[in-house]
Amino acid sequence: MKFVRAGALLVVVVMTVVLFIGAGALPAIYNPQSPASTHVSDRYIEKSVEETGSLNFVTAVLADYRGYDTLGETTVIFTAGLAAVVLLRSAQKADSRGKKVPLAKAGKGMSERFGTIVLNTAARFVIPFVTLYGVYVLVGGGEGNPGGGFQSGAVLAIAIIISRLVYGEGAAFNISGDLALILAGIGTFIYAFVGVLTLLWGGNFLEYGIAPFLMSAAEKHSLGISGIEIGVTLCVMATIIAIFDALARKEEVS
Repeated sequence: MKFVRAGALLVVVVMTVVLFIGAGALPAIYNPQSPASTHVSDRYIEKSVEETGSLNFVTAVLADYRGYDTLGETTVIFTAGLAAVVLLRSAQKADSRGKKVPLAKAGKGMSERFGTIVLNTAARFVIPFVTLYGVYVLVGGGEGNPGGGFQSGAVLAIAIIISRLVYGEGAAFNISGDLALILAGIGTFIYAFVGVLTLLWGGNFLEYGIAPFLMSAAEKHSLGISGIEIGVTLCVMATIIAIFDALARKEEVS
């Protein structure tokens, strides 16, 4: 075990050094002469509406020009969450064996509610509004307004975590850690599936306008964006909840 930990530490140190070396070769922040400032940014601003049909520059970049990158980011979030949960649960099992805590008890994780009258009352008013705002950020964001899957996923996760903190695992508005991991994987799959569908229809990856639907190109684009935003929302929300659940279980054992 000591050799494994030493090897993992060595890998982290080497990767950190490599990242710092690579960062030194990047253009200075806000450098007006950098390629991003002189070529890419102007292209996005001048051509994004014409080429993508999206009125939101950020959406055009994330969902069209950098669609592969955003899929990679979503996959990284899911993979990082899965790795964190596996590591935390492994540590939890080790602590359970070392302290002679029954694993069934150790696995409950924050089963006792610690809400008070004030917290319970506040949660009843706050949670619905936070949830509604998260849905608004998902539905209203993307095509023409600020927002999108990453933001809405974080907001919805906050609503569920507040419910879990106040009411414990018996909360009516709750998602378990195992279910959260499944939802995170489904969210990543939805994003990739939308891209695969456009390939099957004879277009490029995430070429939403190729969809064989009786609607305008702008409506097809909006529908495709909505699909991947739902996938990103599920992945981000569920990953945050899964990590919180794993941390709560580890804290209870500790």
